[in-house]
Amino acid sequence: ATDLYQIAQTSLPQIIKTIFEFDNKTLWLGSSGQGIFELKNNQLFQLVPNRSPGIMRISCMARDRNNNVWFGTIDNGIACINPKSNEVNWFVDENTLKGTYVTDMLCDDNGKLWIATDMWLSIWDGRTFRFIDTGKNENAGLIRKLHQDKAGAIWLLFDQGMAKINGEKITHYAIERDSQSIKILSFLEDASGDLWLGTEKDGLLRVRKHEMLHYSSSDGLLDNSILFIRQDYSGNFFIGH
Repeated sequence: ATDLYQIAQTSLPQIIKTIFEFDNKTLWLGSSGQGIFELKNNQLFQLVPNRSPGIMRISCMARDRNNNVWFGTIDNGIACINPKSNEVNWFVDENTLKGTYVTDMLCDDNGKLWIATDMWLSIWDGRTFRFIDTGKNENAGLIRKLHQDKAGAIWLLFDQGMAKINGEKITHYAIERDSQSIKILSFLEDASGDLWLGTEKDGLLRVRKHEMLHYSSSDGLLDNSILFIRQDYSGNFFIGH
């Protein structure tokens, strides 16, 4: 374990990869190369471990049921921060985490932490890691996004296609239009349970039960590549290109 300390800063990092709401007054910003920044009461701090395995290029962040904050990196595995003690524990070696590039993390309703890397899908139950063979085909690519739906199932968003984990059952879904594979860039489950998929150059897809609807620039989108999708509490959608 290492300790975390603060360095006051006057400017944000150039590249912010992820934003995490620590509490209603504090945002944590994951940067590409400068680690984690904390924005609180209009003051900016860089959160620096006194020891780390290398340059901290942050890819994602998640909170577990014990209020610990986990962050994944692009080339140095994952770390767990205890906000009360400022203690940091790193998980880098292949015996605990297969792959060092962490693409996404998710804490499910049962308190288990799901970790997607460039090589594998792992689950941390608070004591040990368990590895899951997703059964993906060789063209699926990386897991880019993890999501738990309202029914409790875990969804994996690959470069090509998706998979749904419900208990021990894994079901794969090919995402195609006109018999051509579509690359998925973003994902949202809306308030009604419909799934929205943002694509690379193929617009926006809406999956409602067994029906798929397609929206493109001809329907009013500014661009057919969708980098992120969000829905606010009023039901409005925000689309980023």
